[in-house]
Amino acid sequence: MQYIENSRGYFVSKEGKTYRNGKEIYHTTAYGYYGCRVYFIDGTSKSQGVHRWVAQVFIPNPDNKPFVNHIDGDKKNNHVTNLEWVTNQENVTH
Repeated sequence: MQYIENSRGYFVSKEGKTYRNGKEIYHTTAYGYYGCRVYFIDGTSKSQGVHRWVAQVFIPNPDNKPFVNHIDGDKKNNHVTNLEWVTNQENVTH
């Protein structure tokens, strides 16, 4: 597991799960993705898909691509090996 930088004790795993205080935390979005709201030390918070938290922490993005694609098409399979950074065109094509 890896600490989400500057968060109030949130962690993300390569298996595609988010945690706080040792408990897995997530919700299902209206679009069928797992999501998680993370609260930060500075008092702000950010809600986004668990797949984005996993990608931001574990997958380098040297080309600064803005989207995260689920390689197998399963929105709930957030394992690091199933995710890749893509452009909008690459995401639409997939």
